[in-house]
Amino acid sequence: MTRAMLADIPATSRIMVVGGHPWIYFATDTRPETAMVYMHDGPARSMEILARRIPGLRPDYLVLAGGLPDVVERAVADLIDDGRYACDVRPVDEAVSRELARQTRHELLPSFTVCRRPGPPPVGR
Repeated sequence: MTRAMLADIPATSRIMVVGGHPWIYFATDTRPETAMVYMHDGPARSMEILARRIPGLRPDYLVLAGGLPDVVERAVADLIDDGRYACDVRPVDEAVSRELARQTRHELLPSFTVCRRPGPPPVGR
């Protein structure tokens, strides 16, 4: 079901999933390009570290799927603007959202925002 919502993202593309939904990497057969951090310094400090790492990333696609702290949201917005990503919003079926929340214990936004870096779509790598 999720693969169908993201069917235009070629398998093996480098994507960054923003929000607590790493299962999207597996559902789409893509490669993570992410700035994951462990929460050893506490959530607020970890989010600051994450926000500082985001500008150095250049994924083929970004999938915005969950809520974000302000500092991370600003870093993602800057990455989208600086990288000239083209974004579109895709609604998530309510039943799918409820089932995914039950399975993952993370709330899914009512829509995904999918952003693609300019240029030709990536081919298998």
